[in-house]
Amino acid sequence: WFGPQQATWMAQLRAESDNLRAALAWLLDEAAGAARVRTGTKLLRGIFRSMEVRGRIDEARTWYARALPRRSCLSLAMQVRMLSNAGWLAQIQGEYGAANTFYEDGLALARRTGDPELISLMLHSLGAAAGRQGNYHRAEATLSEAVTIEREASKGAMTPQLAALLNNLSIVVRYLGDYER
Repeated sequence: WFGPQQATWMAQLRAESDNLRAALAWLLDEAAGAARVRTGTKLLRGIFRSMEVRGRIDEARTWYARALPRRSCLSLAMQVRMLSNAGWLAQIQGEYGAANTFYEDGLALARRTGDPELISLMLHSLGAAAGRQGNYHRAEATLSEAVTIEREASKGAMTPQLAALLNNLSIVVRYLGDYER
């Protein structure tokens, strides 16, 4: 997605749109077994960004709506990532209630895994959504918790995730008037 072949891959994905839809329809069919659903969710996550940047938000949300009710056959980590993406898609369309529900569900699952990366991801998502809704105190609390987790996980090293968190936290504390922080 971020490499020098981005335009080539986007063109290829665009050319294969009908085939990808047919594959998703078969993989996420109501009669599909767990193995097909797992493969379908991997495919859906794999093409998520291309659907987002092409403005195919409604379509992506439709596929997530088909996949999420069947998520019990997925690992907890995959469920968290699916909920994160579904939340982002809802948030893009200004449906913060739905986004927050996805994020809260994802955070509960992430905490069950004990995986700091997943917990941080969901806290970041909740905090960013709260900030976009003007709930800066909630945003500050969740983003600060995510920063703490990310710093511990990275052993003090600056990672892309930590940089994004600090950026979003700085925006929130600015809105709160804490300019020194």
